[in-house]
Amino acid sequence: SETYYTCSLNVDTQPPTGETDKKENIYSNGSGIIQLSGTVDDNYAGIDKVTIKIGSTEVGKATLNPKEPEKSLKCKWEYNLDASLLGITTSSTSNISVMAIAKDKARNETPIAAATVTPDTTGPEVTITIPKDADSTKSGHQINGTIKISGSANDLHGLHEDGENEKTLTLNY
Repeated sequence: SETYYTCSLNVDTQPPTGETDKKENIYSNGSGIIQLSGTVDDNYAGIDKVTIKIGSTEVGKATLNPKEPEKSLKCKWEYNLDASLLGITTSSTSNISVMAIAKDKARNETPIAAATVTPDTTGPEVTITIPKDADSTKSGHQINGTIKISGSANDLHGLHEDGENEKTLTLNY
């Protein structure tokens, strides 16, 4: 006698969903690290990986949290993008799109707009206020006594206070 078994098979054809944590433009001069992050979710097979692309070039794989996404269908992803990979030069003017590609274990994938990077190739404007010249009849700037120097810095796209771009002014005398 023959034995037949009936089984059902669910085929996952639904791509994962995802979003980025950073919604605004990122300004970069092409150096340093750009921190990217977001969340991905898959209701069926679970998340396999999230890769990062600049144009059609894959530049890396994001870290997933939890590190074992099969135990959770929703994951946080993070990636530290080396800004030199953006190819920004002093003549760069076009925005650069960085994509995160979320792939589930059934090989369905979906693109997530991870960041729009705007080239910032103009340095900040710095103004230094020095004391009044004590003797304008002599060449150079004559100062008597203790002096106070003040100044300000302004940048069209903001000044950064991270470890790599600290607000530090060095005076050489």
